[in-house]
Amino acid sequence: MARGARRPNSHFAGKLDLFFAAEIGYTRSRRSDLHNLREVAILDYRRALRENYLTLATVSYFVHLIELVAERETPIPELYELLASAISFLEVSDPSRKLVERFELRVAEFLGISRSDRPAHELVREMFHGLPGSREKLFSQFKGL
Repeated sequence: MARGARRPNSHFAGKLDLFFAAEIGYTRSRRSDLHNLREVAILDYRRALRENYLTLATVSYFVHLIELVAERETPIPELYELLASAISFLEVSDPSRKLVERFELRVAEFLGISRSDRPAHELVREMFHGLPGSREKLFSQFKGL
């Protein structure tokens, strides 16, 4: 959250958008988990992600999955790198069911719950009492391809 970021004269106008890669500076709040943004430096606008709805939906699912399995505000470099590499791949390649299943497998492997006899998404569903709702819709869109 960046207070006032949508105002026309905001210092952050045009710097905060979906899936931008950026370095940010912020001041931690002592009273809540809503911190004050001080600065933003865009590293990559990732325009290619916005050219295809299915690509955007796939990246969104990946983010929701990471949010499900990671504790809020806890830096986990391995999951960040996994997500960053998946996003980079999707900037130059089309999304697929196989890619999503591979991402889920990598997440399950990181969590130490992967098994050769069961799909990774089932293991994540059991461990975290569900999966992001966007998965079912995403897979129904893959069927149409």
